[in-house]
Amino acid sequence: MPSPPSSSPPPGWRVFNDQLVPDQTVGGYLARGQSVSGACDQRDCRRRFWIDFDNLIRRGYAPFPVKELKALLLCRKPGGCAMGFKDSREGSGLTLKALSRFPQVRIRLRCTGCKWEKTITPDRAAAQLKAAGTGSGDTFHIDLLEKLSKPCAKCRQTAWACEVIWPQARPSWQGKTRSGPPLPDEKPGRDRRGSG
Repeated sequence: MPSPPSSSPPPGWRVFNDQLVPDQTVGGYLARGQSVSGACDQRDCRRRFWIDFDNLIRRGYAPFPVKELKALLLCRKPGGCAMGFKDSREGSGLTLKALSRFPQVRIRLRCTGCKWEKTITPDRAAAQLKAAGTGSGDTFHIDLLEKLSKPCAKCRQTAWACEVIWPQARPSWQGKTRSGPPLPDEKPGRDRRGSG
């Protein structure tokens, strides 16, 4: 089993099931530097806004999910709200160069049709993009799907999924809710659910 990365995930990101995913809270958006704007195109409304994450953090809303915040910003008109939200591109992904600083991080490209997958390092992904003339180390990991032109080697489809694999010191299946004898680093009698 590969050893875990030497540090925690970048600010605004979290590890879920050994995959690096954006933190969808107010604090996560601010840490990534990703902004959210909204606009209503109904003739009698035309409301426009930008969410002030700094102000929300000062008021204690750091752990509040942005999805719920967006729902609170909708108007309650009888015909429904036409508010559209847009997350900025800045902060929505990490560059391959930034991911390559963590030696054990891998990028998994998976065919959504036949489930065939290939795991590569961020450096190798950047080298392949540079060789094809479609990108470099400054390419965001979320843009890899747009840059893939080759079909799946097994089923010949071009429906891909891209995941950033972030190995953890303790696998997710050995988390706080596991049963059995305590691990060597656990104190005897400690509640594994995190309450004591």
